[in-house]
Amino acid sequence: MNSTPILHANKPYAKARSLFFFGLATLVISAYLLIDPRQAIIVKLLGWLFLFLALACFYGIFTLSSIDIYADRLELESIFGLFKQRVLFTEIAGWEEREMKRYRRGVTTLSHVLTLHTSRSKIRIVSRNYDNYDQVKEMLIAGKAKIE
Repeated sequence: MNSTPILHANKPYAKARSLFFFGLATLVISAYLLIDPRQAIIVKLLGWLFLFLALACFYGIFTLSSIDIYADRLELESIFGLFKQRVLFTEIAGWEEREMKRYRRGVTTLSHVLTLHTSRSKIRIVSRNYDNYDQVKEMLIAGKAKIE
C-alpha cells in the first residue's frame, strides 16, 4: 500500500479551538455551580446543564476526523489518533448528498452532507468541517453510483 496520501482534507482548526474553549468555559461554570452543596436545586440543574454542554463540546472535538485519500483507500482518523478507520474504494457501494440550511445570527449558510455507503457502514462527511470539501468529494465519488 502506498504510504503517501494523494489528498488530505484540511480541517478548520478554528472550529476545534472554539469548541475547546467553549467546553472549558462551560466546564468551569458547571463546576462552580455544582461544587457548593448548599445551592438551590435550580442552580444545581443549571450546573448539570452546563456540564452536559461541556461534554457535548468535547465529544464534538473527538469526532472531528482527518481524511487522507490514497490511490486505493480512504483513511479517517480522529483528532487525537484514538480512532482510525480504513475503507477501500472497492467497498464503497454508492453515495448520496443532501443540503443542510442553517440560520444563525441573521445569516443563512448552506452546507452539504456526503454519505458514502459501504458494505459495513455509512460514512458522513460534512462540508463545513473541511476547507477542501469539493476536492474530497470529487475523489471519493468518482465512478461510484449515486443513491437516490
